[in-house]
Amino acid sequence: MASGGELFFPPLDRCLSGEVLLISWREVHIFLSAEVPIRQPSKLYSFLSSEQVLRIIADPTNPFHRPSPQTKASFDTRTAAINITPSSHGQYNLDEIKDDALWLSKEADIDEESALRLAILEWQYRPVGYLQRGFTEAEKASVRESFGAQNLSLAQKDNTALEALLKNDNNSEGFLSAESRRLRLLTIFLSERCALVDVTKNLLSAAFSEPRSDLDPNEKDDGRVDSNNMLGAAEELGNKVLDYQSKMYQDDPQGRLMDVYITALKDRIEKIEQGCNWLQNTELTDELENVWLDTNLKEMISIMELAFLHLRAFLTILNAQVVLNWLGLMAQYTFFEQIELGSQAQLPLLNALQSLTPLVTLAVLNVNDCIQHLLQSPQRSFEENDSSHHYYFLDREYIDDIHRIFLDAAATRSRIASVPVLAWGLLCYTIRDAASVMRETREMQHADSFRGRHSGSSTTSLHQSLYDEVADHLRHASGGTNYPEYLFHAATEETGVFDVLSLLAGGPNPELPLGNRWKRICLQELVSLAFETAGYSEEVLTGLFSTLEEPSYLTFSNFDSNTLPQYDPRSIFITDEYLMGSIFDLALKRFPREAVTFLHLCRLLASSQLVNKSGLPIIADRLRSVETFTQAIPSSFQGYSTTREEENANWVRLLESLNMYGETAQPMITYHNNSTISQSSKDIIAPGTEGQVVSAGRPIVICWSHGYSILSYLGRWLHEIRRRRFSPSPFVDSPSIIAAETIGLLSALTSAIMRNGGDVDIAREVLEDASIDGAEEDILSIVSDIFEQELEEMSYRANFERSVDLLGACVDFFHATIPILPGRIWPILQQSKFLGKDGIGGLLASVVLSIEVSSTNFTFLEKSMALFEALIEDAISCSLSQTGTRSSLATSRDVPATTSHTPVRVRGEILLSFTQATFQFYGSMFSWTFRDPLQRARVFISMATSFKKMIYYWYGIDDTQDLKTKLTAAVAASASFLIESLDPPSTQDGLMNPVLKAIADGLKLANPCAGVSLTNAWRNGVRASVELSLQLLEARKVLDGSFSKNHQLLNASPIFVRLFAYDYFSKSAILKLLDGLLDKEQTSAGSDSQSLLGQLGSDSSRTLIELISYMDQPFEDSMLLVDIWSLLNSLVQKRQQWFAVVMLTGSVSQAQSRSPSAVDQKTGTSLRGKSILMRALDYLAKDRAPRDPLVSPHVLSFVRQAQENWPWATLSMWSHEGFIRFIAEYFRDLKHHAPANPLDECRQTQTSATMAKILTSYLHRIRATRDRAAFTSLRGAIEHYAEGGKPRLGYNDSLHANLKENVKRIFPGCELSKFKKINSTASEYGNNFYYDVVFAGKVLGFSQAWKGTRGQGLEQEFWRANVNLSLVDAQLHLWNSWKSLAIEHSPYFAIDGEVRKFMAKAIERCMESNTLDYPADSIFDRVLQSRIELAIALLQRLVVAKTRAIELVHLLEVAWTTLTSHTTSYEAAAANSDLPYFRSLLNAVFLTIQFHVKVNPTKSDRQESTKNILLDLLTNVVAKGLKSLVTILHSQSDSGDADSQVGVIDFRLLLALLQAIIRVPDLHVSGSSRASEALLLSPISESALHLYSWSHTLLAPDSDPVYAPISSSFLATLSSLPLLAEDLAASQNILPSLASARMTRLLMARPNGAGPLDTEILPQRLYETWTRGILPLCLNLLQAVGRALSADVLHFLNLIPIQLQRASLSLNAQGGAGSLTLSCVKEVQDLAVIAAVLDRYREAGQSAGVDPLEMLEELKWWSKSDRKGVREDVDDLLASRAKMRLRLVPGDEREAALMQKSPQEENRRGKEGCLNALEEKVVEELKKCLVCLRAEGED
Repeated sequence: MASGGELFFPPLDRCLSGEVLLISWREVHIFLSAEVPIRQPSKLYSFLSSEQVLRIIADPTNPFHRPSPQTKASFDTRTAAINITPSSHGQYNLDEIKDDALWLSKEADIDEESALRLAILEWQYRPVGYLQRGFTEAEKASVRESFGAQNLSLAQKDNTALEALLKNDNNSEGFLSAESRRLRLLTIFLSERCALVDVTKNLLSAAFSEPRSDLDPNEKDDGRVDSNNMLGAAEELGNKVLDYQSKMYQDDPQGRLMDVYITALKDRIEKIEQGCNWLQNTELTDELENVWLDTNLKEMISIMELAFLHLRAFLTILNAQVVLNWLGLMAQYTFFEQIELGSQAQLPLLNALQSLTPLVTLAVLNVNDCIQHLLQSPQRSFEENDSSHHYYFLDREYIDDIHRIFLDAAATRSRIASVPVLAWGLLCYTIRDAASVMRETREMQHADSFRGRHSGSSTTSLHQSLYDEVADHLRHASGGTNYPEYLFHAATEETGVFDVLSLLAGGPNPELPLGNRWKRICLQELVSLAFETAGYSEEVLTGLFSTLEEPSYLTFSNFDSNTLPQYDPRSIFITDEYLMGSIFDLALKRFPREAVTFLHLCRLLASSQLVNKSGLPIIADRLRSVETFTQAIPSSFQGYSTTREEENANWVRLLESLNMYGETAQPMITYHNNSTISQSSKDIIAPGTEGQVVSAGRPIVICWSHGYSILSYLGRWLHEIRRRRFSPSPFVDSPSIIAAETIGLLSALTSAIMRNGGDVDIAREVLEDASIDGAEEDILSIVSDIFEQELEEMSYRANFERSVDLLGACVDFFHATIPILPGRIWPILQQSKFLGKDGIGGLLASVVLSIEVSSTNFTFLEKSMALFEALIEDAISCSLSQTGTRSSLATSRDVPATTSHTPVRVRGEILLSFTQATFQFYGSMFSWTFRDPLQRARVFISMATSFKKMIYYWYGIDDTQDLKTKLTAAVAASASFLIESLDPPSTQDGLMNPVLKAIADGLKLANPCAGVSLTNAWRNGVRASVELSLQLLEARKVLDGSFSKNHQLLNASPIFVRLFAYDYFSKSAILKLLDGLLDKEQTSAGSDSQSLLGQLGSDSSRTLIELISYMDQPFEDSMLLVDIWSLLNSLVQKRQQWFAVVMLTGSVSQAQSRSPSAVDQKTGTSLRGKSILMRALDYLAKDRAPRDPLVSPHVLSFVRQAQENWPWATLSMWSHEGFIRFIAEYFRDLKHHAPANPLDECRQTQTSATMAKILTSYLHRIRATRDRAAFTSLRGAIEHYAEGGKPRLGYNDSLHANLKENVKRIFPGCELSKFKKINSTASEYGNNFYYDVVFAGKVLGFSQAWKGTRGQGLEQEFWRANVNLSLVDAQLHLWNSWKSLAIEHSPYFAIDGEVRKFMAKAIERCMESNTLDYPADSIFDRVLQSRIELAIALLQRLVVAKTRAIELVHLLEVAWTTLTSHTTSYEAAAANSDLPYFRSLLNAVFLTIQFHVKVNPTKSDRQESTKNILLDLLTNVVAKGLKSLVTILHSQSDSGDADSQVGVIDFRLLLALLQAIIRVPDLHVSGSSRASEALLLSPISESALHLYSWSHTLLAPDSDPVYAPISSSFLATLSSLPLLAEDLAASQNILPSLASARMTRLLMARPNGAGPLDTEILPQRLYETWTRGILPLCLNLLQAVGRALSADVLHFLNLIPIQLQRASLSLNAQGGAGSLTLSCVKEVQDLAVIAAVLDRYREAGQSAGVDPLEMLEELKWWSKSDRKGVREDVDDLLASRAKMRLRLVPGDEREAALMQKSPQEENRRGKEGCLNALEEKVVEELKKCLVCLRAEGED
C-alpha cells in the first residue's frame, strides 16, 4: 500500500502516465454524499485515513500554506527531470503544467506544491472540461435530431445546462489557450477549497451519529473499520478528525473552533465584497466572477453547517467572547440579509445561507441548556470558581454588547434574526425570573438569619449579586424592565417568528440528515420554551408541526427513516412529558371541538418509531383509550344538573343519555343501506356521568369523564359524514378537512405499523377499531364511499373550494391498506369513477389537469402514482389466485382471510386504465410547472418505475406460449399498451420523449450550486429512465422487433457522454444504456447500424475513450468496472471501427484518414497513457492482489473480441510478456486453487471458457511462427481442457427435481417454470441467474414455506438452483470454447506425441461422459451431441494423421460402450427421434476401428475383446441395422425433417462400418470364419439385394436413385468374404437377380452407356453401380467360386455390351469421351482382370472343370486384341504425362478432393513428377492396368 503522502499526491510520472488519478476533494464529497455508497471503497478509505489527509480535513478552512523557499524547493524536486520526463507523444506538456502551477501559486497565494497538485487535477480532468464547454456542430445536429425541432426548446425550458451546451461553441483552440486553462485552474482551486469543508462536514456528521442499533455492542468500539461498509468507515474517520481537532485546540475546542469558523466566514464575505481580481479585462472575467461568488457562498454555507454540527454535537455553553464575535459578525452583515447577487441563479445559495444563519445563531446561544442551568442554579450552591461564571449569559463584561445586538435586530424587524431574537428574549425572561427568585431567596435567608436560624455563605451572596447584576445590565441596556416582553413581542408580533420557524424547519438546509434532524430538534426546543409565554395558539402549533413534519426533500437524501429515537423529533416529543402534557393533552381536551389541530398532531406523531410490545405506535395506545370527552352541548339539551357545588369548579352530572355527536340518544340508528342496528353504547354518554364546564358561553362546552376510543369515534363520524349528516356537528372545522385528517391519521397509523415490522393483525385491529360494530361495511368501504362522493362533487365546486386534500387522503388510505387487506382495493376501483373506462384517465385526469396543473402542487398525483405502483405489486403478489392456488390454500394460515379473489381480467382492466392515465401525464408533465422540483422527480421516477415493472413482468418472466396461464397476466394489456405507446411504429416530432428529457435533466449534475437532494433527484431520474429504456430494449428482443427510439436515444449520445463525465454515480447507468443501444444496433437483423462516432465526432469520441480509460479511478468499484468493460466489448465490435482501432492502438491517427483536428494538433494523436488493450493486458498480468472474479471475465472477453475482430491491431499483445506469462500460469494455478464455493467455480469456469478462445488465436500465431517452445509451454493448458471434461455437467438433478416438486406440492397448480427469466443469458451468475427470486418472493412470499426455518425455505432452494444453473451455463460455454479450440487446432495437436495423449484422453472423456444418465431436456441432448461431435473431430484428425499409437487402440472399446449404453438398434433410434446422435455414435465407432486396420495382429486379451466387439458390430449393428433401414425406408413418408428420417447417410454409414470391420487384421487372423458365419445367419444379403431390387422406386430428393450404387456396394463388400460369396452365388442366385433388376435393365438399355461425367443424375448413379458394385462383385465371385461361376459372369457381363465398349475406349483420346477420370482407370483395371480370368478358364476348358460350350464367346469388347488396344492407350497416357494432365478431371467429390491435395514427396520429384494426389493415384492405377493387360509370358 502506498504511503499517505503518495496517496495524496503520487509521483508525477505515475499521474501523467495515467497509472493513477489524483483524488480530488470534490470527488470525495460526492462519494460521501451519494445516496448509494460505492461498494468497495478501500482506496478511498486508505486515502482518508492517511495522516496528511486527516490533518488537512481537521482544518478545512485553511488547507493551503503560503509560498516559501521550502515549498519552492519541494516543487523543484518533484518536477525535476530525474522524476519526470516530457512526453514524446504530446500526451502532456510538462513545462505548461509547471508554468500554470507557479502562476496559480502567485495569484492565489498558496504554496507551489499545492498549486502543482491543482494543475495536475486540471490536466487530469481536462477531458471533462472539454465536454462541459459545449457541443460540437456534429453533436448539436445529433441532439436536435434526437429531440426534434419542436421539443428542443421545451427540453431547455428549465435546463440551463442543456441550453448552455447548445449555445456555446466548443472551440478546441480556445479551450487549450492559457486563459482558458487558468480559468479552469482557478475554478478547481475554489471548488476544491469548498469541497474540503464538505468532506469534513460529512465525516463529522457520521462521527456524531449514534452507532447503528444493528451492531453488536461488543463490536462497536473495537477500532476495526470495514472498508466495504462506508458508513462504519466514515464514522471511524470522523472520530479521527475529532481527535486531531482536540489536539489542535486543547484548551477550548469548541470555542476555538467557532473562532476559526468565524474568521473563515469573515474572510469569505470580505472576498465577496471585494470581488474577484483574477483574469481581469479578459473575455473570461464575467464567467470567473460568477464562479467566484458561487463558490464563496457555497463555502460559507458549508462552514455554517459544519459549525452547526459542532455546536449541536457538544451542546457547549460558549464563553461570551466567542458569542460576541459571532453576533458581531451577524450584526456587521445584518444577518446576511444584504448580500448582493451576481445573478438570479445564485438565489438558492443565498437562501440557504440566510436559512442557516438563525440556526447557527440559535446553536451558538444554546438557549435550552442555558435556561436549564438557570432553572437549576437557585436550587444549588456554587463555588466561587464555578465554570458557570464564564457562561456568556452571566458575563457582566460582554452581556451589554450581546443584548444591544439583539435589541437592534428586533428594532430592524429582521425576519432572519427573529428566531435568535425570540430565543434571547426567552433567555432574558429566565434571567430576570432567576434574579427575582434569587432575590426572594436572599430576603428569606436574610430574615431567617436575623432570627438566628440561618447563616448565609459568601458563595450564595456572590451568586445573588451576579444574577442581579446581569439582570441590571440587561435592564439598563434596554432602558426599562420590560426588555423580555419587548423582544418577545418584536419576534412574535412584528416579524412572525413562528412562520419563519416553519420555513426553516421545512427548508433544505442543513443538507445532511443528521443536521436536518438536529435542526428540527433545535427548533422544537425553542417552541417548547416559548409555549409557556406564547400560549396555545395557531401560530405556535404551526411552528411546532413544522418541526414534526418529515421534509419531502429527504426522499432523495441519504436519510435513514429508521433513525434512533433520540434523533427523531417525533419520538422526542412523545417522550417529553412537558410537550405531551402541555400541548398534546391540551389539544386532546379541545377535541372534538378543535379536531383538525389534534388530528394533525396525532398524524405527525403516528410516524414515530416508538411502539409498544405488540408493535402498535405509542400514540395509537393513547387514542384507543381516552378518559375524557369534551363536547359542545346543544342548546336544546337540558338533561344535566350541577353537582359538587362545594368545590366551586363548575361540575355537572348527566340526568339522561347523551349522544356523543350532540344529539339525544335514540334507540336505533339507520344506515344508508336501510339496515338498522342497535345504537352502540360507544356512542352514548350514560346518565350519571360527571363533567366539568370549560366554557359557559353559548354553546356550553363540557368535558365529560367518559372513557372512549377516538378511533372508534372518528370511524362512526366518518359513517355519518358519508350520510351527509353534518348538523349538529361536534366539530367547528369543515367536515371535509376533518375527514381528510381522520383518514390521514388511519393511514399514518397502519403505515407506521407495517414500516416498523409490526404484525398485519395489529394493523387490522386499528382498522377494526375505526369500523362500526355490527355494520355490514368496514372502514374501507366507508372511505371508498366518501372518495366517490368527493369525486362527484369536485366537478361542480367553485375553484376556490376545489381542494384535493380529502381525495389525496383517501388515495393514501387505499395505498396503506393494500398489504393489510389484500385484494380489497380492486373491487372498489372497479366500481369507481376514479379511473374510468374510457382510456383517458377518468376523474383522476380531470382532477390533475383542472386543479393541480394550475395550482402547481401535484400531491394528489404523487399519491396516485404511489397507489399505482402498489397496485402493480399487489397484482403480482396475489397472482396465484388466478390459478386457483390461493383458493386451494384458503384454509391455510399462510393466506389472509380477507384476501379477495378478484378475477385477473378485472385487475388487468384496472391496471390498463391506470396505465393509460399515467401515460397521459407522463408525456406532458415536463410542460407543467411544479412548485417543488423534487416533486416532479418523485412523480416521474414513480411513473418510470411502474412502467418498467409491468414491461418486465410480462416480457421478462415465463416464456410459456399459453399466455393465459402466466402469473403476470394482469399486466399483459398494460405492458402491451406501454410498448406500443413508448415505442410507436412511427415517431412523431411533436411527442416529447420523457425518458430523454429526464436523462437530459441529469446535465444539471454539473451545477456546483445544486444541493444534495436535487443532485440525487436528478441522478435517480437518470437511473429510472435508463432502466426503463433498457427494459424496452429487452422487450423488443422478446418480440423480435426493432426499437424505433433506438436511433433517437443513440442520437442523444452527446448528452450521455457528458453525464458519464459529470457524475461518478451516473456512470454505470449511462454505460448500460450505451451498451444496450449499441448491442441492439449490432444485433438488429438487416439494420444499418449507426456509428457512435457519427453522433459524437472524433474529438468528443476521443475524449470519451480517455474518460473510460480512467476505469473506476480514483475509487475502486467492481460493478462499475464490469459495466465499463461490457461497453468496451460492444465498442470493439466491427461496426464501431474507429473506436475499436483507437482503443486497441492508442492512436487517433491510425483510425482516421483525415488531417488531425485542432485538439489532436495540440495534444498529440496518442491517447493519454496506455491504450485500452494495454490496460487490459496489464490488468490480467498484474502480480499484486488477486484479480476481481467479477471483472476478469469481462476483461478477457474484451481481449478475445479484439483479437478476433481486429487481429492486425492486436499484434502487440503477443509480445506482452506479462500477458503470455499470465496465460501459462493461469492453468498451472488452477491445479492448486480449488474454488471456494459454487459461485467461484462458475466464474473460474467462465474465465477458462474465454481463455480457450484466446488460446485459439494464440495457437494460430504459434503455428505461423513455428514457435515450438511457446507451444510446449501451452501443453499444460491443453491438458487442463482435455482433463476438464468432467464425467457430467454440474447439474444437480435432485436439487431441481425437489424444487420443482416442492413448488407443485406447496402451491398446487403453480409450476416452477413460471419464475424463469425469458432472457436469462443477460443475467450475471449468482442467486438470481435463471429464476427470478425477487419475483418468486413477491408471488410465494405469503407462505411460511418461502422463508422456511433455519435456511431451509423455498427461497434458499431457488438460490441454490440459480447458482447450480449458473455453473451449468458456465460449463457449457467452457465446453463450446474448448470444442472450437480442439477442432480448429487438432491437426497441429495430432503431430505432437504428448498432446496426442491429451487428445485421446479428451476423446475418452467425451464418450464416457455420454454414458451417464441425464434429465430429459433438450439442453442435455445438445450437450451429448456436442461431446460426440468433438470426439469425432479429434478422431478424424488422428486418423488423417495416420496415428497408430498404442494409446489409441482402446478407444474402440470406449466407443462401443458408449454406443451400447444408448442403443445399437436403428429402430429404437428412429422411434425416439434420436437418429442424429445415433449416427454420430456409429461414426465415432467407425473412426476408432481405423486404428485397428493397420495394427499388426497380436494374441492378447485386448485382441480378443476387439474381435468380440467387431463381431457384435457386424451382427447387431450392421446386419440388423441394414434390415431395419430397408424396412423403415419403405414405410416412412417423404415429408418431415431430414435429420429425423433414415436416408442415404445411414446406409453409407453401415456400408463404411462393414468395409472397415472386414479390413481389421485381428478379425482375419482368428475371426474371419466366425464373422462370415454370423453374416450368413443374418439377413444382410437379402436386405442388400432387396434394396437393390427396389432402388428404382426408393428415390432420394431430385429423383436420385442413390440406393442402387449403395446396395450394389453392400453386395460387392459381402462378396469379398468367400463364404458370403458362395452363399450369394448359390442361395441368392445373385447374378440372375441383378440382371432382372430394374436398375440393371436401365443400364443395359442405355444407348451410349453410362459415364462418370454424364450431366444427368440417372447415368451417374448407373455408372457408380457398375464400377462400385457390379464389377467388384463379379471379381469377388470369380475369386471365391471360380470356374463354377465363370460362365454366369461372362453371360451376365455380355448383357451390357454398350458399357463394355465404352470402357474399352475410355482411355483412348479419339474413341473415348476425351476426359479422363480415376474411376475410368479403375473400371478398365477391373474389366482387364475379369477378361483375363475368363480367358484362362475358357482356354483351360475341361481341365479346369469348365464346360467349353458355355464359354464359347469372349467378353465383348475385351478380347485379347481389344485388350491390346487398351494397353496401347495406357502406354500412351503414361508416356505423355502432359497430355494426360490435360485430359484429367475429377469424376466425383472424392476425386475433386484428391486434386486439391499434394502428392507424396517421392512422387513430386523429377521431370515426370505428379502435380496433385489425383494425378498420383491415376498413374498408380494405370501402372496396375499394365500388369493386368500384359500378354502371357510377358513380365
